[in-house]
Amino acid sequence: MQTNALLNAMTTADTFTENGCLTNSTTSSDCVDLFFTIGAMRSNRNDKSKMRDLVTMFDRAFAENPLVAMKILFWSRDIRGGVGEREIFRKIWKHITDGKNNQKLFLANMANFPEYGRWDDLFGLITKDSGVEDQIIEYIIKTLKNSDIANSILEKIDEMTEEECEIELKKVYGI
Repeated sequence: MQTNALLNAMTTADTFTENGCLTNSTTSSDCVDLFFTIGAMRSNRNDKSKMRDLVTMFDRAFAENPLVAMKILFWSRDIRGGVGEREIFRKIWKHITDGKNNQKLFLANMANFPEYGRWDDLFGLITKDSGVEDQIIEYIIKTLKNSDIANSILEKIDEMTEEECEIELKKVYGI
């Protein structure tokens, strides 16, 4: 009788969950493994060895399917429809951009940073060695200039006195 590799993988429990239950150590897909591992990292994101393992896992998933790996990475950061994991997202992006020529990959995804996370996710990537600092700053300026909301805020500020600005700042920030 011939054995099916998928059936064997599904029925062979070779590791344990955080709660001590038997489970499989892999799904045999690097992208699926990355998806489930990122989803379960919340309590382990400060564990340096687990973060190194996650970065390696991302590299394997990216080699398997770059588009799916990138979608999983932005899902991990998505504050509305994903996990909302800021540190994991930032560490993996830092790994992607450190010492590598991944400017095209970054520039192709730059607009996704504030869409799925926050604007300050971009600020952490502004370094003199990144090679993309000028593009990030240009993108932020262009977005602010083209934003109706930003323009209305700027117009309102232009019409305010210095004292009125201070009062608004105190209201908003509790200063």
